[in-house]
Amino acid sequence: MRFTNSFVRRGICAVAVSAVFLLNSLLSAQDVIENPAKPASANAGRLLKLQEIWRVTDESGTFYFKYPYRLRIAPEGSIFLQDAEELLKFSADGKFIRNLFKKGAGPGEMSAQFQYQIDGRELVIYDVSSRRLWRANGDGNFMGDISLKLQINRQFIGARRSDLVFYRVDAPARAAGTEGFTDIPHMIVLMSKDGKTETDLQPFFFRRYLVAGGGMNWGNAIKTMSEDGRFVFGFHGRDYLIEVLDLDQKKFVRRFRREYPRIPNPETKEEREWRESVKIPKAKYKTDIISLVPNGPHIWVETSTEDPDKGGLWDVFDAEGRYIDCFYLGAGRRLLKATGDIVFVLEQNKDETYRLVKYKIEN
Repeated sequence: MRFTNSFVRRGICAVAVSAVFLLNSLLSAQDVIENPAKPASANAGRLLKLQEIWRVTDESGTFYFKYPYRLRIAPEGSIFLQDAEELLKFSADGKFIRNLFKKGAGPGEMSAQFQYQIDGRELVIYDVSSRRLWRANGDGNFMGDISLKLQINRQFIGARRSDLVFYRVDAPARAAGTEGFTDIPHMIVLMSKDGKTETDLQPFFFRRYLVAGGGMNWGNAIKTMSEDGRFVFGFHGRDYLIEVLDLDQKKFVRRFRREYPRIPNPETKEEREWRESVKIPKAKYKTDIISLVPNGPHIWVETSTEDPDKGGLWDVFDAEGRYIDCFYLGAGRRLLKATGDIVFVLEQNKDETYRLVKYKIEN
């Protein structure tokens, strides 16, 4: 493993950031941990052998799966899953309990644009549309609002010991002649659980291509918290690079990547004509990283590499940013959660309906 200096001065002129913040960013810049193309594991690149524990479908009609996501597990084992105007609760053995979603703007109600996190035995609900933040017990019963005035462009990342973790998009003011690439700060914010105090940490930078009247995101913007609430892992852009923000130290502590054979980005005639009409450059390659899934001390990285029979390729890094393993999950499977050798996977049936399956990894 070798280390190379990777800190490149970002488009400072294009973003409104204070001089103090810029100095902190420069001081906290870390060398990038460079990993080889192949991991250390002797059986890297295998197709995971999975033993089914249980599966859940919506055949009963008491709930439905439209595009389920945000699977979270409560300390006692209950499973929560978000879907279109649904917040579904299941028992640890996959039995449906109830839908906690109540549409509206009153106490205990939310819009379709909501985010949730588990905080001990409670749920914290953030209604993005109205910017309301409130608590509920594990059955979804309203327990009280968190009094605050959330700004726009705020997104909920997670809950930890004494803080709620958000990020704020600090988009720069537009001016004539500013078309082109610019780096948008996604500022990480720690907020006390009573909503009374906030602390700005440091931002991830997300590249966007600006054109007259709008713009286009240049890649993916992914942030996920470690299971212990200590770190935020982030990927922002198109090129393989993972950044780690330590919430206790309030600074970036690691950046790492591996040698990655990039995947050409196909383009339809309609996509090319639209891109050329708004004068946006072509992305020659697919975005390298699709998602990040923490699993204990490791981070699992879903890549753009895909095999028609084995599905998507997942890389595994340890807590120090070392590339230790990789595997294929299986065709038609989308990973929602990993905890040790247990994975929760979304699969699509032949009739395009979904099933949620809990598996144990055997190899």
